[in-house]
Amino acid sequence: MTFETGASVIPPDSLPRFKFFCTALHRATIQLLRRSRVRGFSLRVILTHDFAAEIERIRPSSDENSGAYTTKRLAGTVVAKTLCPCEEAEPYVVVVDDVIWAEGDDETLANGIATIAHELAHCAIEKIRSASGCVLFESGLTTGEMAAREIVRGALDEYRADMTIPFPQVPVSRE
Repeated sequence: MTFETGASVIPPDSLPRFKFFCTALHRATIQLLRRSRVRGFSLRVILTHDFAAEIERIRPSSDENSGAYTTKRLAGTVVAKTLCPCEEAEPYVVVVDDVIWAEGDDETLANGIATIAHELAHCAIEKIRSASGCVLFESGLTTGEMAAREIVRGALDEYRADMTIPFPQVPVSRE
């Protein structure tokens, strides 16, 4: 596991806590995968204050959403994103907006931990999917069928990742 915090503006005393929880949750996720006889994964965590710009900088150019990345969503604002590796030997990359670690109160800490757990669940889901031999895209489908499958798969992945979190997430803003 590696950490990058170049553009982060969190208080310096918060960084060790961020690294501790990322490391502990990564280890726990690896242990769960091993119980299922699935290999673990390496991880690169980037904590940044300019979240959208960081995603645009590292997102593969072949990504299906190659336009400008925006954090605004129908139900709120994106504060973390997992980018799956293109090659088996590459690490998963989790980019985290430092707004989830900016405050030192218990509610912010709980939300930050839940967010990291959610992103690591995405890594585990992809590892399990890959180990199972699941075929994501079948030949012979129409463009509409492929789009519908991708929408449903994305929604199910978000639901599955949310089910790893034992408490509701609290919306975060930069107010």
